[in-house]
Amino acid sequence: MKSFNLMLFCFIIVFSIGLGGCEIDLRCIPDVPELTEQEDHLTYYFPEREAFGGLSDGMYTGSIRCGLDRGEVGIVVEDDMVTDCEIVSLLVSQQIYDEGPGEEIMENGCDLIIDAQSPQFDAVSGATGSSHALKICLTRALWEAAGEADPMAECVPLRCN
Repeated sequence: MKSFNLMLFCFIIVFSIGLGGCEIDLRCIPDVPELTEQEDHLTYYFPEREAFGGLSDGMYTGSIRCGLDRGEVGIVVEDDMVTDCEIVSLLVSQQIYDEGPGEEIMENGCDLIIDAQSPQFDAVSGATGSSHALKICLTRALWEAAGEADPMAECVPLRCN
């Protein structure tokens, strides 16, 4: 019995560390056209640009800190368009950064955002997890610019550890 309890305890520790303490109730996910799943990352909804409607001019931020999805992005909106962007932080492993994809997402992520004007940009090959986290941050910033609540907000907390 002791070995079973120890195994269960180890499983819980590994499980908690692996997900960073994130518990997502999949029953609360809204009725959205398509959820994006990324292995070991949060399931999320990345809408097309039209879904956000009109964007108000200003500076907006979106962030996530949950398991492997960690980052913050700031955007500037002018005349209903994202005109500037800054990746404030983004979790990228040292290995992925050293191999190139991590550096690419950090250096070119804002160009991808500005070109796409939505979270529907192509993930950087080799840094798909970091691209996924960047898309979550951008989605949250765009909902803020639209003056709307992120439909995923009740399901996925801003921070969880």
